[in-house]
Amino acid sequence: MDLEALPSFLKDIGDPPLIAADTKSKDLLSNINSLVDEMFLLNFLHTTPPDDPSEKISTYGERIKLLPKSIESLIELLLKDQHDSGLKAFLRFFLSMSNNQEAWEDSLVGKLKKVPDRKREESKIDLIKSVRLTFSEGGLLEDILEGFEFRQEQLLTAMEVAENILENQGLMIEAGTGTGKSLAYLVPTAYYCLSTGKRAVISTKTRTLQDQLLRKDIPILKELPGLETLVATVLKGRERYLCPKKFVELLEVSTYTENSVSKILLGILIWSMLTESGDLDEILLPTELRKELGADRYSCTTQLCPFFERCPYFNARENAIRADLIITNHALLFSEAVIRLKDGDMDKEVKGTLLPNFDLLIVDEAHELENSITEAMSYRIEPYENAQLLRTSLQLLRSSLRSLKDRYEKEFLEKIWKRSKELSGSVEENLKQLVLAFGGGTVGESIRIQGDALKNLNDLLSELNARIKSFRSLFTQVSKMVEEAFEEEPLSRVRVVGTELKATLTSIDDFHQNIEGFLEEREEKRVVYARKESRNGGIYLTISSAPIESDKLMGKTYPNVPVKIFISATLWVHSKGSDGFNYARRVLGLPEDFHSVRLGTSFDYSQQLRFFVVEDMEEYAPGNQVYLDKASDLIRTALSIVKGGSMVLFTSYSDMRYVHSKLAEDLKDLDLKIQKPSDSPTAIIEEHLGSKNSVIFGVRTFWEGIDLPGEHLKLLILFKLPFDRPDDPLINARIKYFGPRNFMEGLNKYYYPKMITAFRQGLGRLIRTKEDKGVVIVFDRRLIDSKRIYSRKLLGSLPPEMKIEVATGRKIIAALRRLKREKWL
Repeated sequence: MDLEALPSFLKDIGDPPLIAADTKSKDLLSNINSLVDEMFLLNFLHTTPPDDPSEKISTYGERIKLLPKSIESLIELLLKDQHDSGLKAFLRFFLSMSNNQEAWEDSLVGKLKKVPDRKREESKIDLIKSVRLTFSEGGLLEDILEGFEFRQEQLLTAMEVAENILENQGLMIEAGTGTGKSLAYLVPTAYYCLSTGKRAVISTKTRTLQDQLLRKDIPILKELPGLETLVATVLKGRERYLCPKKFVELLEVSTYTENSVSKILLGILIWSMLTESGDLDEILLPTELRKELGADRYSCTTQLCPFFERCPYFNARENAIRADLIITNHALLFSEAVIRLKDGDMDKEVKGTLLPNFDLLIVDEAHELENSITEAMSYRIEPYENAQLLRTSLQLLRSSLRSLKDRYEKEFLEKIWKRSKELSGSVEENLKQLVLAFGGGTVGESIRIQGDALKNLNDLLSELNARIKSFRSLFTQVSKMVEEAFEEEPLSRVRVVGTELKATLTSIDDFHQNIEGFLEEREEKRVVYARKESRNGGIYLTISSAPIESDKLMGKTYPNVPVKIFISATLWVHSKGSDGFNYARRVLGLPEDFHSVRLGTSFDYSQQLRFFVVEDMEEYAPGNQVYLDKASDLIRTALSIVKGGSMVLFTSYSDMRYVHSKLAEDLKDLDLKIQKPSDSPTAIIEEHLGSKNSVIFGVRTFWEGIDLPGEHLKLLILFKLPFDRPDDPLINARIKYFGPRNFMEGLNKYYYPKMITAFRQGLGRLIRTKEDKGVVIVFDRRLIDSKRIYSRKLLGSLPPEMKIEVATGRKIIAALRRLKREKWL
């Protein structure tokens, strides 16, 4: 590629020209980011270029040259801002060298990776021997991975998984942080798949971990002898995949209307021609646009869709059927289970599901399963948001009917409009009644709805259900009328309305599904509660319905999968007279004799961790001003010593906001990142990783699943023990469910172990590698109160080498200064 030609090309672009007449190629290449939007290129060309400027430009250029020349006209139409003239010229320069003469419509999602159909055959593989050869000292991984260190715990974990697979029995295993558990379960699972010809599913907590397993760990597996032919694929919820039909409709609208997202749509177009998966998680997108472009079950026309043969969603389904190993996430696993449970036969493949049948299930981060199944099987009604949806829908109906006035009789259209207004008004009246009846609680408090109040709720929801069904029918009718009009005039205003109608209809369907969920479920097996939250300057009500018996639901989930293996760093809770896994078995609905193993960690906490508890604190209680102020003072001083690479974990937004307000002015030199209810933890973490002075103030989502090794996390402050409110309706119902004899039984069997598991997860954020060193400070002195049952349980659940130092706040601050001075921190 002749990069020397690039400057002369760009000199002729723009008035004034994009670059000066005397600009040399070398100068241009080293300052390319000032000329083009490099974030656009990084995001949508879906590549990681080298640091060398010339090689970087060449990498971008080679990707652009894969695109069809036919998109040049779209580049002109969609890059409308004058500030994008450099990017436009850059794309045109390399596009001129493309040999791809296809129409752009034919190149859309044209590079999807398809797993070839093949006969699944058994191979002669000794599972135990293969695992031992892989993980033993001087074993195969040492040859494959540079810097690999033998870890006894990793070998033991892999051997346990392999042995239980061979014995065709389930396993629950606690493998400490730093074990290398991903490879420890992946290797025996892969050998199992290829030796038996059977399929396995691995479920992780997050989509990020899914991608990490596929991109980082699976390539390592394929270097092992006998695993070269392993086929692994990732499966996510259908909304994570691009719907080509929706995209083309939105793209065509954008080419002839003023649209603030036209540049992003061009980027998506470019990405869609290069992606092998159509997974929207590969690119950064605004949330609303992602929702608008993602596949959904309501608007999908399957074989009738012109893009069916290259639909990313259906391609993912086909790949899963042909794969050996499917990597999914807990949300999809249980959302799918809900569909299968409703169908009544968990052993059959059901229309609308992603996962084909499988014989082995590996569940990573298994401590999260209770939350995941609760989320998947809960329903929610949000009156304010639902009312906003109705108003938007009505405005859209009016716009649609106006656009059809030349095609239908005026009386007919007016009749539809009158009925739509009546139904919309009735639905809004129902929603107002819900707010009046159930919106009386204090902000942040959940109030259970039961007895006569629940009967009243069901009566209101029955009315609401009938009206929203009728409104939906009218909305669907108008949508079809618009679609017919669109077929005759593809680039008219009707096309814009048609696209908006489909997106809105999806939201109406979601609303309707949630109402029906409330009405279908049996009262005694669920908790229905109302909660008001402060959000975006307003107060918003949510009415929720959640399952109480999550353990029984778990037990019904995939009952015909012969081998289920649950793995986590926090499954064990100290308990006299038991093996410590009773709580985990209880919430996962597993039998009392389910095989369980606890392994240690490869970390030396006696050398890597300093663990302090502040002894001169008041006892924590919600709103305790003395506790709040003392904690704020200690946090201020500790952060001024350690600076960045710190995290303060809370259990309530109100406590966090109060402390932050007390410190923000005094710690201006630090980059304090306070989590808001709508914030993405992933985005906060990415910003934290890029800043040396960053401090995270986080709540529950930051207590687990966050990986901040080395200098990114040196100081961890736990504001209080992570108890859920015992009067929370769902927590209270489960305490009673797991303690049928008395409330104390429920506390011991469910409430205390749940808190201890959360505490261990929070503590696990600090030490992530053998080289890490860090300090944890706990303000809640209930941790060390031997008179409390949960304190004894919690302390007994920590590694014995984890020494706890109890001291006054002043002494802890002095120790922190000394550690900083000695460069231990």
